[in-house]
Amino acid sequence: MRYRSSSAALAVLVLMLTGARSAPGQDFDLTISGACPGRIVLAWRGAMPPNPLAICYSHETGTFRLPAGACGGTITGLGPRGLRLVRVIPSRPDGQGRAGGEATAEFCGGYVQLILFTGYSECPVSNVARLP
Repeated sequence: MRYRSSSAALAVLVLMLTGARSAPGQDFDLTISGACPGRIVLAWRGAMPPNPLAICYSHETGTFRLPAGACGGTITGLGPRGLRLVRVIPSRPDGQGRAGGEATAEFCGGYVQLILFTGYSECPVSNVARLP
């Protein structure tokens, strides 16, 4: 009987821990829809309001580490070729959002990633999504 109680308590603890988010932005997902060149829409979920989001673009994937400063030390999934900050936008209270714009042929086939500014040295990043 004692063994069963301990097993049940351990099972509950494991369920609680696996259901908890171990790090901010752990479920921070990005999707891209639309046509390139043309209008594209970025959609995300799992952001942590009221922190702003940085939309970053690169011609390639990689492991670029952000230099010292805000989010310094954060490792992105983007490479340095063509790396740029597109814009900074606020996140909605529910952690979801959408942003759209016109993509020129220069950007087609490139990669986008969101960085969530949390005020810490390392900031959560979304998955890397490819422009059509």
